[in-house]
Amino acid sequence: MMINSLKKTGILTALATLCLSVAAPAFAQTPLSVNKAIETALTNNPSYQSVGMGVDIAKLDLDKAKAARLPTLDIRSNYTHYSDPMIIVPIHEAGVFPSLDRDIFTSGLYAQMPLYTGGRLDAANNLARAQIKGSKQASENMKQALIFSVMRNYSELLTLDKLKQASNQRLDFYRKEQSRIALLLSQGQATKLDQAKINAAFEKAKYERLQLDTAYDQNRINLASLMSSDVPSSLLLTKFTVAQSVLPPTLDEALSVARREHPALREVAAKIEMAESKVNIARAAKKPQLSAIGNARAMSGGNFAVQNEWQLGVQFTVPLFDGKIKSRNISQARIGKTQARLAYDNLVNQTTASVKNAWQSMDSSRRGINVSQAVLTQAQEALRIETLRYENSRSTLNDLTLAEASLWEAQSNLAKSENLYELSKAQLLMAMGILQPESLTPALF
Repeated sequence: MMINSLKKTGILTALATLCLSVAAPAFAQTPLSVNKAIETALTNNPSYQSVGMGVDIAKLDLDKAKAARLPTLDIRSNYTHYSDPMIIVPIHEAGVFPSLDRDIFTSGLYAQMPLYTGGRLDAANNLARAQIKGSKQASENMKQALIFSVMRNYSELLTLDKLKQASNQRLDFYRKEQSRIALLLSQGQATKLDQAKINAAFEKAKYERLQLDTAYDQNRINLASLMSSDVPSSLLLTKFTVAQSVLPPTLDEALSVARREHPALREVAAKIEMAESKVNIARAAKKPQLSAIGNARAMSGGNFAVQNEWQLGVQFTVPLFDGKIKSRNISQARIGKTQARLAYDNLVNQTTASVKNAWQSMDSSRRGINVSQAVLTQAQEALRIETLRYENSRSTLNDLTLAEASLWEAQSNLAKSENLYELSKAQLLMAMGILQPESLTPALF
């Protein structure tokens, strides 16, 4: 008997282990930290990658500007048929007239090198360097916006996950009340109206849970879009917080850092430099130009008897009249420079306003957490009292459901307040232009 019992126990244990091994993957959750989500987005997001390519393009412009100082070498060939015989090559020797032909072939190496351009080449180099600087800042600005977007969607998922857990407790509460009222109804101690009220409250709670599930899926889809990667529906999320050490101690400090560090301001400042370089390029077009030129070529007629030629010299050009095109180019460049300065001033105003608004939002949301916590404590106690009163027939079902609704609202408000506080801290860092993945750390609670 004992042996049979042990055999049965072993079989049951094996079956239980098998069931657990099969069931575990079904309930497994995919871990995803906010830092991993940000890292994936920075690696995969096509919009961010596209902005980053602007730096590569600007670097190629700088290479082209540097190369413009070097000689240009071209191989040129041509064939010309004349109506009357022409000399094939210039006179090489006094008293010896060159051969004549109606078909002349020319092939050679032609070189030209700028000696003086009125500052155009220097200005082109400065323009390219300013473009690199501006492109880097545009990429950094896009990076911070992407980090914030990922963090916002991840934070929303955390909040919704917390609300879903509270919703589960809420649904359990209504299921128990449904069972209790059904029992009381069978004993004649409750009415069908009571049953209808609790059923209606339960259906409302289920509908609100459905809304939470829908919002959760929408944020998950948005996060997947930002990451350009699949995000499973079953996620294991980890709490995080914006490190207090990276936040400025005062509003004045926040404004000072923003004016000094914000990549958008640096980008527009680079555009002012670019506009200045364009003014110098336009001015250079009105100045004399000096180049060294030379060529070595082979020429022949129809008999293909080749004779060599070479030339070496300088070319000096002074612009005299072009219908004021160059002057208008200078005026256009100056207007562009003024526009860039005005855009910078406008962005400074916008950045200042963004920092101030983010600072106020952070302070307000921090206070909101304290208020929400106090309201939640009160709502929890109110529901406990109303439950006891209702069980002792000293209150109505309306009082009980109102107390439960107040608790649910308090739980929702606290979760939203905590979420808003973290978002407002990140918003402040982004308004200052210093939001980085390192700004986020695992929560201490």
